[in-house]
Amino acid sequence: MGTEDSGAESGKAKRNAFEVLISGARKLSLPEPYAADGDIVNNKRVLYNRVLQMLQKAGLGFTPTNFDQGKTLIQTITNCIWTIDPHIDTLRERSFYVPFLFEHLIGYNIPENHKHKKLQLENSSVLHLASCLDRCIEQPYMSGPMWFSFKNALTQLSESLHNYSDYLEKAANRMEENRAKMFPVRSPDEGQSIELIYPKYIVKPGIVSRYKALVDHLRNTEEYKPICVDEYTPESTRQRRYYLDHLKSGLPYKCMHLTFSTGNNLGSHNFIWRISPNVEEADAVAKNTEVIQLLKQELPSYHTRAMRRSFIRKASLICNLKAKDARFIYKQLSGDSAEAETADQKEIDARVYQAFEMEDPDIITDLRCHNKGQPSKYDAFFEKAKQYLENVIETAVDERRHDEMTHLAQAISVPDLLRCVKETCPPETAIPSEQWLRLQFAPKCASTYASLQFTGKLQVKFQVQSRQLRKTHEDTHYASAIFRYLKEFCIKFRDFTVFVCMDDKHHCKVGEPGHPVAAVDRGKRVVVAEDKVFAVSDHVFTKFSVVPSVTMLVDIPESIEEGSFYRGQVYVGVKDLVLEPSSPLRHIAELKQILLDEELHSKPILCLYTDGGLDHRLTYLSVQLSLVCLFLSGDFDMLIAARTPPMGSWRNPPERIMSILNLALQAVGLMRSEASDECEKKLHSAGGLGQLREVAKDPAMRQEMKDSIEPVKVLLTQMFRRLYLKDKKFKCFTAATEEAIEALWEQLQKFGPPLGNDMKQPSLKKELKDRKQLVSIFFLAFLTYDTAGDTAPYPTAMVKVCVIKVGQTATFTSSHGEKGQMLNVNVADGMKL
Repeated sequence: MGTEDSGAESGKAKRNAFEVLISGARKLSLPEPYAADGDIVNNKRVLYNRVLQMLQKAGLGFTPTNFDQGKTLIQTITNCIWTIDPHIDTLRERSFYVPFLFEHLIGYNIPENHKHKKLQLENSSVLHLASCLDRCIEQPYMSGPMWFSFKNALTQLSESLHNYSDYLEKAANRMEENRAKMFPVRSPDEGQSIELIYPKYIVKPGIVSRYKALVDHLRNTEEYKPICVDEYTPESTRQRRYYLDHLKSGLPYKCMHLTFSTGNNLGSHNFIWRISPNVEEADAVAKNTEVIQLLKQELPSYHTRAMRRSFIRKASLICNLKAKDARFIYKQLSGDSAEAETADQKEIDARVYQAFEMEDPDIITDLRCHNKGQPSKYDAFFEKAKQYLENVIETAVDERRHDEMTHLAQAISVPDLLRCVKETCPPETAIPSEQWLRLQFAPKCASTYASLQFTGKLQVKFQVQSRQLRKTHEDTHYASAIFRYLKEFCIKFRDFTVFVCMDDKHHCKVGEPGHPVAAVDRGKRVVVAEDKVFAVSDHVFTKFSVVPSVTMLVDIPESIEEGSFYRGQVYVGVKDLVLEPSSPLRHIAELKQILLDEELHSKPILCLYTDGGLDHRLTYLSVQLSLVCLFLSGDFDMLIAARTPPMGSWRNPPERIMSILNLALQAVGLMRSEASDECEKKLHSAGGLGQLREVAKDPAMRQEMKDSIEPVKVLLTQMFRRLYLKDKKFKCFTAATEEAIEALWEQLQKFGPPLGNDMKQPSLKKELKDRKQLVSIFFLAFLTYDTAGDTAPYPTAMVKVCVIKVGQTATFTSSHGEKGQMLNVNVADGMKL
């Protein structure tokens, strides 16, 4: 028995896999709703949940095969009801009804409750909604019996939308046809009706009081002289209609009532006049016809847009007549009573009417031609503001560097800025208001309507952006002070000083043959031919890169308050990252050649300002030795090198040059030329800079790689030469050759055997241990030799330093006899600097 029972139980436990699949495919489900209604702040999501609840109550759902189509159906119904909800009253007035199944979904989209403007329901939107519903109705699952009633409701809703779309299309076509006609759409004869009113001698008291004013006017008016009834009707449309309908019940005279219908929503014009009670019928008809013809001449006429455009176009052929003046002249001559097309045009027409009524020919002209802009009395203040922004607040370049505009690096207020600039102005300077100063900035978004209020006279944006928030460092204040002191030093000895700022741009990737890539990762729109497509590959297919280096010879101003350090001659060099790797010695060799080209090598003082990159960090021995080589190779008496604070490279003036370089790089796709098959095969197998440089050790391969990348360098050089900084054209330099670098490095042989080519910090420290004389002549802050004699106008002996050991604190005595201490100074004991 036990064996038989267990066999029966195992038979019941077994399930057919095919049945499991069939049951899963037939299982109905609905998409997940949004959160609870109390947690949803968007009414459209609440409406979405209501549609889900409606389907759930009806027992409807979707199988896994049509689940995505079901989500589309729910979203389509939600969009449809949400769009027509604000216009439901207008739609009902035009015989558009929502099916009863969806009536409870109305009332969730009411823009007035949220102080939003109700959007216009356009024909394209209605037709799109109807088309989406049609596609949902066509789905196969809609053919099931469970969807019968729901499908009928969707069909009714779709048909209603199609009918309303047809109505809108017909109305739009009729409107376009009317506007294109060269004659008024309606004539007085089409909407004219006349009625004979017999006298009522017994009138109820309420009716007597209603028509008393009109009756008194009729009593005092001659026969066959018309009276405008519209002047006596109430303002309410309902009461006006009641007044006109019962007019024949309250007049004690025999009268004629004439009505002219103007069409659209303008209502009608009503006139009435007394006639003689005993006049012959033929005489009455003749006199009434004469009155009607006189009234027709005084009735307002409504001309079409085509009629007005035709007059303006013809008038412009013979005289320089502006459109606003032409509209007024046309209305005066033709009697056109049509309303203005827009609210702005209505306001302009009212001002033009007033100008013509004053009969002053000088006022009739556009008064804006006499407006020369804001008076120039604030120019002196704005010049001071520019100097303050450039020299005191150190404006920061956007880190994306794709904008010519810079942003305020400090989150200051407009009143504070006004006070600070005011302190720098002479006493008699005119000071603008805070709001007028705010409008001198560049707009935050140039595409908005509010941007028209800004003049852009001060080329900064008053905003603090999240991408400008940078880390701070404890030495930021001291490094910034050093930069200011360096600028003041350059100004004091500007006739003897060369001020140089250097920086490298982020490398630009170069595409493989046949696959050009964009020179910048994120670019702006550029100008191309109408029939051309500017397309490049992405940045995945690259092995080579080029690095633009910027060297700026600053034009030193006469004062730090009135001058700018963002002026000067800009040099740009393009270097191959593989064959011409960046190094401190290469930068210095290139700078030396630039100084020779500009004939500035004879000036005795050289000041350098760079960021804290690997090639410019002053704490690195490779950078210090490169500066020593430059000092020894030139005729300098003093060399001062300073750097930006940590995480503050945006203070370096060449950072602003990078945004200008991007202008040339926007329209460029970079691609190297194809080398020989053998070279391409080796380059294809190389996976990084190290392997590429291994390939370049072969002289033949190196030459082929150089020839392959040379067209890219030539292209970028040509593009950079088209750029300007303050009307000064950019110049370009070539990368320093290995011979020039070696010649510069040989300057150190004056202090002992030549050093090796390994520029790494540990190797240099090891080699310098046996060269005490070389170690004793350089330190971080500045380097000076007393070679100019006592006649030099600048301080050749800035300090006298006595050092105990390298890296410890040094005591010094200044040229004025003041004593102090200096850190990280490496000078021989008792040596005079």
